Amino acid sequence: MINYRWTISRIDGFQEHPQLTLQDVVAEVYWELEIRDTEDYSVHYLRSMTQLPDPTPDDYTDFLELDSTDVLQWVWNLVGKDAMEQQLLDELNDMRAPRSRKLGTLPMPWMTSCCADGQNVQAASFNSTGGMPPGFAPPDAP
Repeated sequence: MINYRWTISRIDGFQEHPQLTLQDVVAEVYWELEIRDTEDYSVHYLRSMTQLPDPTPDDYTDFLELDSTDVLQWVWNLVGKDAMEQQLLDELNDMRAPRSRKLGTLPMPWMTSCCADGQNVQAASFNSTGGMPPGFAPPDAP
């Protein structure tokens, strides 16, 4: 079973907003999302900060009336709760994936030379053929 836990680690704001006639306006929310697999005890975290848009006087909530649910809802509206949870699940699954299924770096085919059957691929090196890899010749060469 997969469990998610959202927490707020810090909020930053303005005691007096520079453009609005509001006080104690939350501007940034620092949050953490934890995913925990209860079957194999895997744990993974995502930590981030979300900047909030300036409130209007109509949608402003007094700072002392805020609770974590209100603030998390603001974050979820901006980052997408389901999308973040899916991203974290994908990262956890990727970490648990066998190495053969992991994305790796491949050589660039235009920077390699090989024989006709595709065996014995070796990285191309620049040499005295005018900076061209082995097996290549400038267009005006015979």
